Amino acid sequence: MSRISVLFVFFFYAFMCFGLTISQSQIDNQRKIHLLRSDLSKLENLVRVLQIGFAEEKQFTGKKLDVNHEARLILDNELLKLEQKLAQNENAIAELSSGLEQSREFLRMLCDETWELYGLSCYKVFNDEDAWQDAVEKCKLEGAFLVEIGSSKENDFVIKLFNQSIATVNSSDAYQGPWIGASDIQTEGEWIWQHNGRNLETGYQEWHKDEPNGNTTENCLHLLETANLKWNDSPCGYDKPYVCEKSVNLK
Repeated sequence: MSRISVLFVFFFYAFMCFGLTISQSQIDNQRKIHLLRSDLSKLENLVRVLQIGFAEEKQFTGKKLDVNHEARLILDNELLKLEQKLAQNENAIAELSSGLEQSREFLRMLCDETWELYGLSCYKVFNDEDAWQDAVEKCKLEGAFLVEIGSSKENDFVIKLFNQSIATVNSSDAYQGPWIGASDIQTEGEWIWQHNGRNLETGYQEWHKDEPNGNTTENCLHLLETANLKWNDSPCGYDKPYVCEKSVNLK
């Protein structure tokens, strides 16, 4: 082979190798460019997502602030109403308190001192023990009469009043408890309220079990302590505390 041929072959081979190197390099660069473009596209998408998210968050925050502002206005308005209502209630309470004190003062005027008001009557327990007829007369001296009970509520009131008293009890009396204002002295078995003249059978009664049972020996009515202050007939001569009743002062 001539020297020219050898040189030709050498240069041809070198050219091919250099060309292949350039081609491979171009391919690598193109691949890198493709990857870079792909990454760029992903970044652009991410930026768009972030921008959208930021816009939505801003919009939501704005709405949230609007809602909070509106709610605050409502709460402030309701609080103002409550404060106004409280002021009105305080004024009403002050007026009621004043009216109540006036009512108490009026009620104190209805009954004498040491007497207790119930309904339209005043009541008092007397601790000095006397026979039934003597108790009737002593109540009259007070402008009153032995209590005449017309309802269960009045009965409860009298019992409470007696229990709150410091009434002494004659230990020799087996029939303990205060006198009240009925008897069958006039006609055996016909129990009559002494002051208003009514028969007990026409109204309220609270007899203890199997009472009255004393016949002619027990003709006066009292509250029996040993039987929860139920009504009982007792000998009229026994000394007992007593409860007087009188109408309220309307003068």
